[in-house]
Amino acid sequence: MLNRAHRLAFLKVLAAVAWADGVVEEDERNRIKVLFNGFELDPADRGEIDRLLERPVSFERALELTKEFAGVIGPPGQRKRLLAEIETMLGGESGRTPEEVDLLEHVRAILSSHTVVDGLVEKMRGLFSKTLFSKREAAPTGALTEFARNAALRRVEQLLRDRGRTLDGDPAAWNRATLLGVLLAHIAHLHEGWHTGEREMVDRILAEHLGLDEASREILLTVIEEERERDTDLQRICSEYCRVSTMNERLDIVDALFAVASADAVVTKREVEQIRQIAHFLWISNPEYLGVRDRWRERIET
Repeated sequence: MLNRAHRLAFLKVLAAVAWADGVVEEDERNRIKVLFNGFELDPADRGEIDRLLERPVSFERALELTKEFAGVIGPPGQRKRLLAEIETMLGGESGRTPEEVDLLEHVRAILSSHTVVDGLVEKMRGLFSKTLFSKREAAPTGALTEFARNAALRRVEQLLRDRGRTLDGDPAAWNRATLLGVLLAHIAHLHEGWHTGEREMVDRILAEHLGLDEASREILLTVIEEERERDTDLQRICSEYCRVSTMNERLDIVDALFAVASADAVVTKREVEQIRQIAHFLWISNPEYLGVRDRWRERIET
């Protein structure tokens, strides 16, 4: 079942692909309108679709919208439905323009290979790219005072200092990264240590797009591993993260927790319970939590 955001993402892809040949035909507009009404979307949502239909959409933008859809839709059924709608809208193979054929091939490849984890990593990259390590300069003296409750951040600073280095970039971004790391590692460590693929998943989410060199990545992973041995106070960690994040960012964190839990292909009942508890500590409502959880439904232990 597609929620409102997913239905809107579905229609955005259709609207973008309709421009593949440089013009949106009347029958294409009508089909999108029929789907919009059938999806029971709010009238306010109509504006987002109309804006895409007003002027040509670039090839690259069409692919971006397709990745956004694939980045939140895991089950293959809805992906196949979107592909079928696109193929129907473009008409028979013999009547398709070279531009339509090219775009369709790219869209088909994305829908068959782009995973929800790929989408999550891209969201995480956006989450940190504007702040983390944007400035390669030493943090000013006393800059960590605001984050005194984050013991993991203090430990990162200490390990860097032991290696003759300083806490590069924005301390606030380092604070967020360590808090996120502790939460991710908590789910990974429910097995009393890293389970197959979980360390790699945490490393990917935390570090692949943060601009960290290998030595810094190892320091961060070392610190979040140590936190497990300290019997981390999850409520305190979540409280600190709430202080420095938006609700959308917290929902992304819950998504990331499910990605780590599913690294071994199955999300256990215990992992679901722990993620639900963290969501509660992050002041995420039950409907919002269920909206994220349902994206991982096929991997949750029954």
